[in-house]
Amino acid sequence: MSITGAMQAGISGLQAQSLAMASISDNIANMNTVGYKRTDTQFASLVADSNSANGYKGGGVRAVNLPLIDQQGLLQSTSSKTDLAISGQGMFVVRPNATSGATSGAFFSRAGSFTVNEEGYLVNTGDYYLQGEQLTQVQRTAVLSGNPNQLTATSLSTLTPVKVDLLTGSALPTTSVDVEMNLPAGAAVGQVQTMSVTLFDQLGGLYTADLQFTKTGAGAWSLTNPAGGLRDANGTALANVVTLTPAAIAFNGDGSLATATAFTIDIAGATPNGSTFSPNIAMDFGTVGDVDGVTQFDAPYNVKQVTQNGLAYGSFSTAEVTKEGIVNALFSNGQRIPIFILPLAQFTNPNGLQSISDNVFSSSAESGFQGLTQPGSGSTGSIASGSLEQSTVDLAKEFTNMIIAQRSYSANGKIITTADEMLDELVRLKR
Repeated sequence: MSITGAMQAGISGLQAQSLAMASISDNIANMNTVGYKRTDTQFASLVADSNSANGYKGGGVRAVNLPLIDQQGLLQSTSSKTDLAISGQGMFVVRPNATSGATSGAFFSRAGSFTVNEEGYLVNTGDYYLQGEQLTQVQRTAVLSGNPNQLTATSLSTLTPVKVDLLTGSALPTTSVDVEMNLPAGAAVGQVQTMSVTLFDQLGGLYTADLQFTKTGAGAWSLTNPAGGLRDANGTALANVVTLTPAAIAFNGDGSLATATAFTIDIAGATPNGSTFSPNIAMDFGTVGDVDGVTQFDAPYNVKQVTQNGLAYGSFSTAEVTKEGIVNALFSNGQRIPIFILPLAQFTNPNGLQSISDNVFSSSAESGFQGLTQPGSGSTGSIASGSLEQSTVDLAKEFTNMIIAQRSYSANGKIITTADEMLDELVRLKR
């Protein structure tokens, strides 16, 4: 190995350790960056082609930075419902602005610190817009009925920016009423007991319907709505026709409910605000043969609880995301309406993604795009709302690597100074 070859090897060592120091510095600088994935530096030897048994020519070393994007960071809870973290290998799909489409391409990120901007879109700290599939009314109904697996998007071009204030307000008409009460077994035939039920129309208007129970025989009661028994929020009686079907209720000898036929309330005619009620409002008086609803015991008349599922008008307040990626709009009246679903992008080799500023990545030939999947399926992972994925940087390990890189850099510098002294000695021999 020649002296100049030794100097070249030393120079390559300095370059390699400089590259290692750069990655270490970048890791330490981003130790608090949400979703940041540390970069590891590995070294490979360089061997000259002219090496033989009788001679040696140094090739040196080269450094290769390997991003460890597939490493899972720790999840830390936050107080924001729109902070999202992924437990798994999937990645959020983002775009640089709200109007960009398929032609501008999509990017990918694990940084889930999303907030609602002034236009109602979910954006991260780099102002990248979170992408999702807007749910249709059919998909919303399916989600509300307990089936969240509604992702139909198969390509990035079909995704749109997630706008959480898509719905400005909501109201929910009453479709069911649950009654828990006791009718006195000792009541005389013809005795009347009354109760009131709160109902909401399709615009969220509040009304009160009076129900009248009349003892018709042993263990038998009729159910009617007296004249003027439907009132608006001001207490004004309405002319709407209230039909109760069926109009009778019966009990077993042990006080449990005996009638198996479904009870419904049907209100004909529009309300003063021009809206209507849901047809055939179901009344649940309990389980036949059980005492979990309306009963008839030898005890005073008592209405324990009357609940209905309608809601008055509520304005949009915030949004939340389920582990299956369903984005729910939350309203001041307590209603939750699913509006978007967040797909996760999956890659054959996540470490092959190309890093871009603001903690996002772009796909490459090395990454291999596998497609979009719904959170909670396979290795893609699930979404944790109100959490953030922390950086994968281990500060103690980075400091250790820094010391090693520093000493290696000094050692390679010593190679150059020693070789330089040897060259000086060679020049003096000539003199």
